[in-house]
Amino acid sequence: MQLLRPYRAVIVAGRTWRKDPGTPPHLSHGAPVRCLTLWEPDKKSGYRPLNRSPDYLPWKEAFSMANVRKKYNYYRREFQKFRQEVRETLRQDPLEYLQHGDVKMIFDFRSDPEKNEQWMVTADSDYGHGKSRGHFHVTDRATGMWTGNLDTRLIEDGYTKAAGYCNLRAPYKMKSFNRDDLYNFTNFTHMIFKVRGDGRSYMINLQTKGHFDVYWNDLYQYPLYTRGGPYWQYERVPFSKFFFSHKGRIQDLQDPIELWRIDTVSITCADQIDGPFQLEIDYIAVEWDANHREEFAYELYAGRKYESH
Repeated sequence: MQLLRPYRAVIVAGRTWRKDPGTPPHLSHGAPVRCLTLWEPDKKSGYRPLNRSPDYLPWKEAFSMANVRKKYNYYRREFQKFRQEVRETLRQDPLEYLQHGDVKMIFDFRSDPEKNEQWMVTADSDYGHGKSRGHFHVTDRATGMWTGNLDTRLIEDGYTKAAGYCNLRAPYKMKSFNRDDLYNFTNFTHMIFKVRGDGRSYMINLQTKGHFDVYWNDLYQYPLYTRGGPYWQYERVPFSKFFFSHKGRIQDLQDPIELWRIDTVSITCADQIDGPFQLEIDYIAVEWDANHREEFAYELYAGRKYESH
């Protein structure tokens, strides 16, 4: 029997687990132990948070008088966005009227230049887990260029068991005054990626937003195989093909992705091949295909809840 979502224990022998002097710097609490609890104390699982953008402020701090005087243009722009949000709420229009083949652009590097600086690259070296590196920039052709070097050598710290990954996360969807919002792809059936790769295999990740700690590390993934060479390729991935994983482990009990609460979209390079990688992105979009009837591509087993055999 295996617990589907493993957790880091925080209470041992009736006492709270505290950080010890030997804990690596990338963890905020003690090392894993065999005892399991049903409570996850931290959304980042102990990893230190990385800033979303240089201008990011929690909304409570954003309304202080000092910041209001300092960033007059910022608040004027945010109040304009807030007014538009109120109008859309009061209008109560349907989300979209779609016809077969309609495509909606989600991420590109031409329509909103301000968001180009919000793409975030993380690697195992950021948390002291390895030596991989990554970099992202916008080219003169208005495309996103993600480059780096994958290194699977282990850090000899006594904790790390695997290394060699780099991740590129798309900008968060935000409301006015830095309030979190979610992507709603309910009316669409496919994701479209126009990319130009190097022949490596990547992984597309869709993370869903959950209010409870058991959902914080849920991911829906699908591989992205690049051909390499000078030509662009169009990858059209049905949402029904995304499989469910938790903390990097594919789960036995699968379920379809909830398209109305997509929190983040990201791409991971972790094919265990040392060396440089390069992925150029033109755009990411969603499409409605009236002929696509598949709800979920994988078998759903009727087993005991939260357990697999």
